[in-house]
Amino acid sequence: MDYQKARLAFRAIARNTDARTIIVGAIPPNVFCGNSLLPNKTPDDSPGMNGTEVLFAQDVLNSFVLDWFIRLIVTANINMFYLYQLPLPRITTAQKYFSDIVTCAELDGIVAH
Repeated sequence: MDYQKARLAFRAIARNTDARTIIVGAIPPNVFCGNSLLPNKTPDDSPGMNGTEVLFAQDVLNSFVLDWFIRLIVTANINMFYLYQLPLPRITTAQKYFSDIVTCAELDGIVAH
């Protein structure tokens, strides 16, 4: 079940007049969330993301570049349709930039569990 895995969630209410349009956070395993926080879904047979992958995705999705991009298309709410339009980098855990981004996120006080 999804709630048994670490996952990402984003704030559904997001206006382009707010200081930040997209806000993404990590949800630890066995934690539930309400209706204005939309968690990502993983297939039941998938192990989900490990803590480092969650940290990487959170850091990239909270970047100023993606916030600027989504600010151009969002008016009041964010849903998966908008997230699918984001120009996300396709970086794997084996690439150098993956660990560089995770290291920067950890220096900012975000900890991978």
